[in-house]
Amino acid sequence: MRDWFPLTNYEFYAFVASGMLLVATFDYCFAEAVLVHRTEWTTVQFIFWTVVSFIVGHICAAPSAGLVEHLLARTLFHDPMSVQLGLKPLRRRERALGWLFAYREYAPLTPATRETILTAIATDAIGRCTHRAFEIAYPVARQVEDTARRLESFQNAYGFCRNIVFVSLIAGGALAYRYTVYGIGQDVWFSLTAFVIAIGMYGRFLKYYALFGREVLLRFHASLIGEKGSV
Repeated sequence: MRDWFPLTNYEFYAFVASGMLLVATFDYCFAEAVLVHRTEWTTVQFIFWTVVSFIVGHICAAPSAGLVEHLLARTLFHDPMSVQLGLKPLRRRERALGWLFAYREYAPLTPATRETILTAIATDAIGRCTHRAFEIAYPVARQVEDTARRLESFQNAYGFCRNIVFVSLIAGGALAYRYTVYGIGQDVWFSLTAFVIAIGMYGRFLKYYALFGREVLLRFHASLIGEKGSV
């Protein structure tokens, strides 16, 4: 963001945007769309509801990370870094996920690249695991200015997508509930649209999440190759 803007990129996209969507959902479903249908806003009202959205977005961040980033991306599916390092095999679900959303990003690195990285990790730790790989590789990757900027961009993008997935799931459920209460046909389509958005944004989350890990590993690998070349 610009210097005069009070929020960072991550705060705006990951918290304000998702918070606004959730506030709008609850307003539409449970408060007769008072805010959704309002056409005139004072500056004070706009600032107040932006702050409320920011707070709501912060509250959503923890359950969003637990559901989307940990349960789905690391439990139901193999996490991208473990796939990239070849520590976990690609099952049908990972192949389908990669084919749909991140064919190049959610795929193993070349055998030679993987072996170089894993050898370096095993030198610094007992055994090979993605958590230790990240702990070792990330500080090295962050030392390169261009890579640090790219990592920040990927983090902003996957944080935004992750929170939108979570909010869209809540919105889909709330809209489905509203339909069962009032029987308004358009709510069915709104609910289905929310669930479709959740699926699509999960795909975008996976792409940027995998890009983040891939960038860390490739930069770490480049540093290892550079060290060998300088000997």
